[in-house]
Amino acid sequence: MEMPTVCAECGELFDLLDGRGGLTHRTSDFTICKSCYEKQYQEKQRVDTIRELLEKKENASSEIERLMNEITEMAEWRDEHRQNLNEYSMELKKLDYKGEKDDYHEELERYY
Repeated sequence: MEMPTVCAECGELFDLLDGRGGLTHRTSDFTICKSCYEKQYQEKQRVDTIRELLEKKENASSEIERLMNEITEMAEWRDEHRQNLNEYSMELKKLDYKGEKDDYHEELERYY
């Protein structure tokens, strides 16, 4: 070993040229061995993945809330216009009896 160095993480001796800078706050100003660096790197990757997943969860929660509000608004609109929709549905049935219903009215009928 040309330049023996003590790992700031595990205390093992290693050659300084084989060392790396630490990735944690505790070891960032020190040189650590390859083994400890790999462990810190994997831990950092896991933390980054967790942060990304939490951000995705937050975004999904916001999107779910937005969609629930939209559904509520649509249901309120439907309730406010239920009488008109019922009348329109009866008109469609009358047209159907007369054989005058077209594709547009058939499509609408599936929803009302």
